[in-house]
Amino acid sequence: MPITPMFHVHAWGIPYVATVMGLKQVYPGRYTPEGLLGLIKKEKVTFSHCVPTILHMMLAHPNALDTDLRGWKVVIGGSALPPNLA
Repeated sequence: MPITPMFHVHAWGIPYVATVMGLKQVYPGRYTPEGLLGLIKKEKVTFSHCVPTILHMMLAHPNALDTDLRGWKVVIGGSALPPNLA
């Protein structure tokens, strides 16, 4: 599930690789913390890419406490991941 806008560098190649590998792809539409967390939970998302700001918004949201994020891998870009967020 990409959490980086499709014009961003992460979105240039990952959808192609996922298609070639036959992987399920989940496209979230509007990036709201509750919407993204809901999709992770509902669709059992295992891989995403995003920027630290969006990741922080998601993890600070109350719904993050009810979302099992074990096994969810995230590639971070756009800026360095702050140590406290890691």
